Amino acid sequence: MGRHIKPDVPEVIDLDVDVVNIGGTDYYTISWTIPTHYSDSSIFDDAQGNIYYYGHVFIKGQPPTIYGTPEYIDLSSPHTDQDLISWITHLGIAVYNNRGEKSEIEWVKRP
Repeated sequence: MGRHIKPDVPEVIDLDVDVVNIGGTDYYTISWTIPTHYSDSSIFDDAQGNIYYYGHVFIKGQPPTIYGTPEYIDLSSPHTDQDLISWITHLGIAVYNNRGEKSEIEWVKRP
C-alpha cells in the first residue's frame, strides 16, 4: 500500500486588518481563519502555528517584498501589533504544519 502524501499546506482565509488609535498610538489587529481541509479534501488537522510578516509593495501589481524577520506566532487569531514603520504597506500570515511545511503567505493591505 502506498503512503498518502498530503498536498501543500492551505493558506489562511478571511484575512483582515483593523486599526484603532489609542492615545496617539496606532494598534493594528490582524485576524484570519485557519482552513479546515487540504486541497484534496483531507482534514487539515496538523496545523502547528502561524508566521507573521511585514511587507512593502515597491512595484504596483507585484506581491509585497518581505521586510525584516518573520515572527512565529500561535494559531490563535487575532494578533495585535503597534506603531508600524510608515512604509510597511501590507501584513501577511502563513500557517505551518507539524512537519514544518508552510503555506503561501496571504497578504492584506494596511489601512
